Amino acid sequence: ALVPAAGNVICSTNLLSGEILRIKLEHPPVGTPQPFTTKDGSRLGVATKSGVEIFKLDDGKQVHMVSLPAANSATGSDCDGETLFSARDDGVLCAITAATALSKWQMKLSASILGAIACRSGGKGFVAAATANGRVTALASNDHAELWSQDVGGPCPLGVIDSKSGLLCVRQDGMLQLLKSEDGKIAWSAQLPGAAAVLPAVLRDPASQAETNVAVIVLDKDNAAWLVLTAMDGKIRWQSRLSQQPVALSAHLNRIFVSSVNGDVMAFDVK
Repeated sequence: ALVPAAGNVICSTNLLSGEILRIKLEHPPVGTPQPFTTKDGSRLGVATKSGVEIFKLDDGKQVHMVSLPAANSATGSDCDGETLFSARDDGVLCAITAATALSKWQMKLSASILGAIACRSGGKGFVAAATANGRVTALASNDHAELWSQDVGGPCPLGVIDSKSGLLCVRQDGMLQLLKSEDGKIAWSAQLPGAAAVLPAVLRDPASQAETNVAVIVLDKDNAAWLVLTAMDGKIRWQSRLSQQPVALSAHLNRIFVSSVNGDVMAFDVK
């Protein structure tokens, strides 16, 4: 499991032993720091203010730095294993070949980009971007052709995440929505009891691999709580208070990992 932590650190956690490899970034991460792995699973990348830093997952040593256009204005990056996608706050989305760092294409969207993520639906690769005008737009990975654009009713400052069920996004007012990957239409919406602190995480059944639940961390004044919702319809199953302020959330099968401002990584099993 890969989770960002405080102090420009990315934690790689062994799911069996709980052993943590802490990777120190040379530069501060940009936007919502979401680590990604390369296609063969041997490299870890994260967007920083100087570009994308690439590390070896076995020992955490930096392999190289991929410079991105206008890296200082980047709002985040993601990778489908072959192409890096860099989202900029001026509304430009850049696609760069990961192996050569050569530009593939650039596309100007309708507003400032809050976050973007590489997705796959039906075997076709696309990149989805959340913009400040309250829209989520899907573009084909190879040629930036627009596949769909959906008005979600307000900005989603954390961006979006991909899942087998569709794309998940959370508005500023705490409205969590699932968008269908094929056309962007809203499958379900759920009002959270506070603003989301970090991007949600999707949990799966260890036996069937089916997506079962969605985990979300919300902030209410100075208190943090994590909630579990059903992946099928977004109904809240239960919620529990967190003892530490969260920095990031990730999941592997039915286990949730939460990193805190104290530098701790907490693991929870969801039944």
